[in-house]
Amino acid sequence: MEYATLIMKPTNACNAACVYCSAWKEHYPRLTMSRQTLRLLHQRLAAQAERGLRGVMFTWHGGEPLLMPASFYELVLELQEELLRPAGLEVNNIMQSNLLAYNPDIAGLLKRLLRLDDGTPGPIGTSFDPIGGIRLMKQGDYDRRFRASVGLARQEGQPLGLVYTVHRYSLDRAAEVFACLAGEFVDIPVRMNPMYPEGRAGRPGSEHYHLTPEQWGRFMVEMYGLWLDSGTQQRWDPFSALHEYHHQGITNNLCCEESGNCASSHLGVDADGTIYTCGRGVDRGTQPLGNILQQDLAAILDSPVRLRCANRIIYLQLSACRGCGWWRYCHGGCYVDPEITYGDPFRPTTWCQARKYFFEQVFGAPRADQEPEPLPEICYGRGRAAEYALSPAGCLV
Repeated sequence: MEYATLIMKPTNACNAACVYCSAWKEHYPRLTMSRQTLRLLHQRLAAQAERGLRGVMFTWHGGEPLLMPASFYELVLELQEELLRPAGLEVNNIMQSNLLAYNPDIAGLLKRLLRLDDGTPGPIGTSFDPIGGIRLMKQGDYDRRFRASVGLARQEGQPLGLVYTVHRYSLDRAAEVFACLAGEFVDIPVRMNPMYPEGRAGRPGSEHYHLTPEQWGRFMVEMYGLWLDSGTQQRWDPFSALHEYHHQGITNNLCCEESGNCASSHLGVDADGTIYTCGRGVDRGTQPLGNILQQDLAAILDSPVRLRCANRIIYLQLSACRGCGWWRYCHGGCYVDPEITYGDPFRPTTWCQARKYFFEQVFGAPRADQEPEPLPEICYGRGRAAEYALSPAGCLV
């Protein structure tokens, strides 16, 4: 691993109560990352520089990361200057926050923390829904507080990104949703994701929010048309990234679930030091790779669980996705989707039908100049990874 994206979950506490929250767990103890765990993580990362690690992208996530005290992020800044940069690591910091606790005091600290290695500001990703009753505060008016925070972030020059989670009540209101996000938030890039049945959205009685693959596919096509008609000036993913790949061959902007390399680049870090494959792995709480309190990163990266996840792209390429012309657009999607739906990560994403429908409707046919894609080095024939290279049966140990 040369570059690591760490989805940092320093707390599972949250000041919101959104109906589709995937990180929510019933009767789960509150976790907060200790200063000792934070320091040890940075020490492990610095040591990994001697084994080829060149850079780290910290994505501060949650729960709600702004519920952590300012002193926690002051320590982050100290540790990165004390341990990571002297080790020669590129250091980047971004955040995912609901912005409900964003205020002038924390804004100054975040200006120092949220930076990319080239010196430019690191963005805060956030979420919004123009449809009422979906994103909720535990106390107060979510929409009013959110809009006030967005206004303050704009004044502070803080770049933002916006996620819109699509649910069944979105389906007949596509034009309304697009008009809001492309009007009120036109200066903010948008990412659109389907809601999946986990956390609060996985509880009995929440089925009326759920989407079918057919509904998701048709909604994507409708929104893509609205985006094209708007002139495509606002970045709107996955449309922008897929559009760039289809028409220009650009792959760098594909999201983690479409890129095919997430298992070799992402790690999820829970508040107690447990490491998972990514942030969604933390939310599910299954199959940890290890814990930094007991293991160094080299041992965690060599975990059979991680190698199994990295192997999935090979297995799909040689089985269920074999011969699919849309492979480079999708790479089988996120492994957590089929794990939630079927209990089997070695299947294509639950949204495979939706993606194919979208690709066929908006692009017609795959790029004609696609070359065969080489198998990822991490999975095939390198060290212990070779043991896990060709079938799930060989990996599920």
